[in-house]
Amino acid sequence: MKKNSDIALSGILLALACALSYIESITPLPLPIGAKPGLANVVVMFSAIRLNLKNTLSIALLKSFFVFLTRGFTAFLLSTSGGFVSLAVILILFRFSKCSITFTSAVGSISHNCAQLIMAGIFYYQSLLPVTAYFPVMIITGSVTGIFTGTILALLLKYCKLK
Repeated sequence: MKKNSDIALSGILLALACALSYIESITPLPLPIGAKPGLANVVVMFSAIRLNLKNTLSIALLKSFFVFLTRGFTAFLLSTSGGFVSLAVILILFRFSKCSITFTSAVGSISHNCAQLIMAGIFYYQSLLPVTAYFPVMIITGSVTGIFTGTILALLLKYCKLK
């Protein structure tokens, strides 16, 4: 029964991650260019805590594929690079450290932004030099949005009792 409930939960989480990702992409927010709050990453972090690695990786990959279908190849590259680097960092911190969810989320968000900037530099300019000036902006933004999403996840876990 656990396998069936994990599959069902994975489907629900994937749908929620895709919906949040799309809503963020069409909602104008007072953030620096290219920055988003990362609400879909709350879902991926929840999956990393609640589900196994295979299901979590599937959700991250399928969310990136959804980005490809709705926003194109460049957005897919950026989503995949940021998403998987961030997920790797989050999984390492969750599994091998005593860091809080909020700190883990902030570090994951910063790593997401840095991976996306590196991919953008490689894809658009074949060099990291043009994007280096934007690193401080994205590190600060990633810290703030990561703390925000980590706080949301911590509250969700506190008030949502799951078996």
